[in-house]
Formats: sequence, structure tokens, C-alpha cells
Amino acid sequence: MVTSVYDPSAILDPERGVAKLIESLDSPETTAREEVDGVEALKVEGKLERDVLAEILPGVPSAADVAFWLRDDDTRLPIKATATFGDATVDISLSDVNEPVDVTPPE
Repeated sequence: MVTSVYDPSAILDPERGVAKLIESLDSPETTAREEVDGVEALKVEGKLERDVLAEILPGVPSAADVAFWLRDDDTRLPIKATATFGDATVDISLSDVNEPVDVTPPE
């Protein structure tokens, strides 16, 4: 039961998050140059197996066709991802990647 609960911290976890998804992409192909939220990006498409996707999307039903948009600069940082499962689509947008964050613990 606990493994079916979504953990938002998984997205940034290098062992199971976006970095792992990009690394695990099967037959990646750069298919376009597009602008995403005012940022020039390379669109990279491929397929991800269910077990890889399940690390950030618990209960995912199958493998998926996936597209990543990576900054078209020296950093190649991800800014957007889309996974398609038949008629269903999951979108993830990332912003301020690698920017410092201050977190104030609750009192």
C-alpha cells in the first residue's frame, strides 16, 4: 500500500528521478528544436520501461513513449517531460533547475 503513494521528492532523486529516466531512455532520438516557456530546447523522444517509470509514478500500467525537452545550451538541463500511455498523458515541467533553495522547517 505504501509503495502506491506518490512521492514528489522522487522527481529530483538522481537514483530514480528525471536524471535516471533520461539515462534509461530506450532508443533516444533528438526529433526537434522547440521553444518551451521562452527557452530554446531540444526534444528527445524514446521509450521507458514500466519498472523505470514506476520509481516516480507508482502504479504505472505499462511502458510509455516519452519526450524530454532539454535546454539547448551547454547545460542540457531538463525543462519538461511527457509520458504517453495509450490515451493518457503525464506532463512534468521543471523550472529553476540547479538554483539554490532555502527551506524553512516548520515550527
